[in-house]
Amino acid sequence: MNLKNSKGFSLIELLVGMALLSIILAGIGEILSSSISAYQYSMEQGTNANNLRDVLAQITHEIRYATSITNPAFVASSKNTANRIDYTIVVNGVTETHTISVGTGTDAHTLLINHNNGTIQRFAINRIPSSASIIFTRDDTSKRKITVSLTLQDQAAQNAPVTTMTTDVVTLLDLP
Repeated sequence: MNLKNSKGFSLIELLVGMALLSIILAGIGEILSSSISAYQYSMEQGTNANNLRDVLAQITHEIRYATSITNPAFVASSKNTANRIDYTIVVNGVTETHTISVGTGTDAHTLLINHNNGTIQRFAINRIPSSASIIFTRDDTSKRKITVSLTLQDQAAQNAPVTTMTTDVVTLLDLP
């Protein structure tokens, strides 16, 4: 049998073909891996946005029924801001003092509503490691209006976008 006239691939051709195929497959695998990571990150960001909306809805509900707000104070002809809000609200005929703020330490990613009876309501703000801040603003236009800004920034990702949601809340009752 004459091997010189046989048709087929040589060992070198097979090795070169396998090397090229493995390079192409490694590139495809890297593209798939980054696509999956980007998808997971965007899903977490979407979840955070939903959590922010839920938290702002809870804050809006609480402040809307306030009978007085002591912090930030209303000052005529100036804007006043604070990283927490202190207010009173009537619950089942009983006047309670509440405070809304972002937690620290183990509650760092949690909105806290502290009641004067010692109970604390906790609302998760986000699932990924990020910094959270809240600002309550009262300007001189109305005693009843409070602007709430809740901000998140992912600290794990470089150049991560800052997510800020802002809402204006007007109390149902005239405030003193």
